[in-house]
Amino acid sequence: MVERFNADGGPILVLLQGLAWIDAESYRMTRLRTDLLKPQPKIRLERQTAEITYSPVRFKQSALEMWLPTQVSLTVEWRGKTYRNLHRYSDFRLISTETRENVHPASPLGGISDWLRPPAPRPKPSSAS
Repeated sequence: MVERFNADGGPILVLLQGLAWIDAESYRMTRLRTDLLKPQPKIRLERQTAEITYSPVRFKQSALEMWLPTQVSLTVEWRGKTYRNLHRYSDFRLISTETRENVHPASPLGGISDWLRPPAPRPKPSSAS
């Protein structure tokens, strides 16, 4: 995996490696861990580890069950200091939306022809006699 790490000199691309824990019966991902493939001395990034735990979530409105991230832990060793963040997720809500798609035939100019077309002429005002 490739990730962008923003440092003082601008964004740096770093390589990550990861492990996924898959439930043998349901084939659902239960845990994911990513680590920095190698330290980045140019930006003094020594370690970056993310661990995500997935759990089954049931919604009150329906019988639907989804496996969602319930905990994310991030540890970064950067510029000689260690930073840790822990995020816990709960009280998930199920929402629904509706969409409508209007499909129009493609124009030869890829959809911009309407913007380039000159405006239609305006009718001339009638003169009262």
